[in-house]
Amino acid sequence: SIGGCGGSLALSPDAMAISGGSERDGEPVAAAAGFVEPSKEAADPSSRWRQCHWQGAGEAFGRQAPPCECPAPAMLPTSGWAGCREESGCASASGAAGEGEGGEAAGYEDDGAWPSEPSGVPPVPCIQGGKRHSESDLSHCPVLQSFVRCGPHHRAPITNVLDEGETEALHDIWWRYRDDLSWPRFEKKPEFDDDDYNTFRSIAQNVVDAMIAEYKEPMVLDQATISNTNHIGHPPHADNVQFDSVWWKGKKIRAEDEVLAAQDGAYVLWRSEKTSYRSYSCTVSLVDPNDYEGGEVQFFSKFGDKDSVEIHKCPQGCGIAFCGCQRNIHAVTGVRRGFRLQLLIWTRPPSVRVPDSQASVCYFRPGTGLGVWLTTSDMYKREARKRGREEPLQAWVPKDDDDGTCECEKCCVERKKLAWKDRFSVETAAAPPATAVEAASPAAA
Repeated sequence: SIGGCGGSLALSPDAMAISGGSERDGEPVAAAAGFVEPSKEAADPSSRWRQCHWQGAGEAFGRQAPPCECPAPAMLPTSGWAGCREESGCASASGAAGEGEGGEAAGYEDDGAWPSEPSGVPPVPCIQGGKRHSESDLSHCPVLQSFVRCGPHHRAPITNVLDEGETEALHDIWWRYRDDLSWPRFEKKPEFDDDDYNTFRSIAQNVVDAMIAEYKEPMVLDQATISNTNHIGHPPHADNVQFDSVWWKGKKIRAEDEVLAAQDGAYVLWRSEKTSYRSYSCTVSLVDPNDYEGGEVQFFSKFGDKDSVEIHKCPQGCGIAFCGCQRNIHAVTGVRRGFRLQLLIWTRPPSVRVPDSQASVCYFRPGTGLGVWLTTSDMYKREARKRGREEPLQAWVPKDDDDGTCECEKCCVERKKLAWKDRFSVETAAAPPATAVEAASPAAA
């Protein structure tokens, strides 16, 4: 990811190789509650409008529970994931992995799914903001799978979503605003003029509307990118969750054996990604597929698979949509010859707030090539201008709008609190005594 507001580049382990390569301990260690593993970052001082932070893999630390006869897992997870800190005050030192903000440790979100102590009654998982919890197998791993915000999970061809005029308009926008964030030519992210913004935004919305019609799920545009894929391509990865570790019957598999173990049926644990607030993705071809070699979109059935189960090379104006969880691990082969240009779309549920650290981040990996980005921050700024404001009021938007359906402990407690909009319905209480002497007097009694 590249921060558009003087932000940063963070390459996750899945962006470098599916098999990882980061350092991991062989077994989870017992640690005091709340122990957070320090980040493993290395800055690149030669950057101009971005600074490079290599994201460490992190470990799932836990604490040992006292002896108990109940079926709850013996070890409970705590946060400890290394994240990417954006510059210019975009993110706090807590990091940006998952959705941790404002003092929360980056990593697994505290969504009510983790009890403070083991008990015989399983906790009610939080479903606020469209969260859906993946099935977990505690007989293999004591840590629950990361939540996702997608479902259904099928891959859907999106046919004739863009006409020739729209693809030509995106070609024109790409030609005038394109930049390679490996070696950027602009000192900062260029701003679109009104016509270009409206054109880009409208075309991207056409794709989102087609995705809504296919999945029958509410979603809004989160980010759109026009990408000229280069010879590097993209290794296998899932968009909104990140590979964590491989387990077998309560034991964590060594890093060098993870891929082999997963191929043989071991249990794979996935953790939250910085983009876990998103739901679906779509890639739409803007050129004739006969104009280039390579550049195929490959899908894999599970982590560690060598052979893909689907390969797509869509006609111009058509694409493929898919959800961002581990059910849609995908890769893009490098372009060996010719010119490949794609429109990439990412969506999120309407009730989900974009973390401040991600609003201006441009999706970028070494295989992206020359690209143009329409970020959430761009859309917020345009909306603020329409309302006569200089700056968007993103910071005061609720993180997840409560629709009243979630029954987890955290949401039930929060629901009992007073909403600011309901303050006038509260009856004015009797004024308290001004002094202690007044309170002790017979009149006060």
